Amino acid sequence: MALAAVVAAVVILLSWAAVDASYANSLFRTPIFLRLPVGFWVSDTWLAEDIGILEHLRPVSWNPIGIRVLGMSSVFVIGGAASLWIVIRALVRHDIRSGFALGLVLAAWGMFLGIHRRVDDWKVERQVRSLLPRIEAIGSEVDANWPKAPVVLKSGGSYFVDPEQWPRVLLKRGPHDSDPFQEDLGRLIYRTREGALQFDLAACHDRMVEFHPHGTVPKECRGITERHRAPARSWVRLKENWYLVRY
Repeated sequence: MALAAVVAAVVILLSWAAVDASYANSLFRTPIFLRLPVGFWVSDTWLAEDIGILEHLRPVSWNPIGIRVLGMSSVFVIGGAASLWIVIRALVRHDIRSGFALGLVLAAWGMFLGIHRRVDDWKVERQVRSLLPRIEAIGSEVDANWPKAPVVLKSGGSYFVDPEQWPRVLLKRGPHDSDPFQEDLGRLIYRTREGALQFDLAACHDRMVEFHPHGTVPKECRGITERHRAPARSWVRLKENWYLVRY
């Protein structure tokens, strides 16, 4: 029974990574909610502690991300408790059956740690590719005539622009789902000094979709104020001049 609970937990988590665009955000917040040591299984929680937002992220609300965190916490708690029971039984009994169960538990969690990021990456790329035609339509419209005043695009969406303070940034107006199940466009579109377009994503906060019309390749993201630069860590070529970039 305990072994079945462990296997079920790993299968649920890997399936979650394969379908939910907000999996990474849920995984980031779950150890914070459970009050596990910083960096216990998600190294990025060190950053939350360094900039002083750890306590702000800890409470959960009855909203889409809060429900995800509660669900993921339950899966980890049940799977962890079952794993602990199997470890204790193996240490006490010293028999082949208990040792075999312990080996399967270690293999299951090892597999999860080894591939869940790759599964998440595959999911992000798959969902972004399905979103690409919509992004291309918006990109073609703003690349041909970059707005200098608030505008409603024919290809979809109402955007605000401040030509004096942030002339290379479009901010999407209206309701916005920051934790969607299916990846979607985020709030921001940037135009770089080199003429490339960078599209924010709604769920995946460390990646952007970029259009490089002049044959350049992704190098960095400057942000709204252009004071802070984040170098491109890796990218996937979606089609000619279009990239999915990790920062």
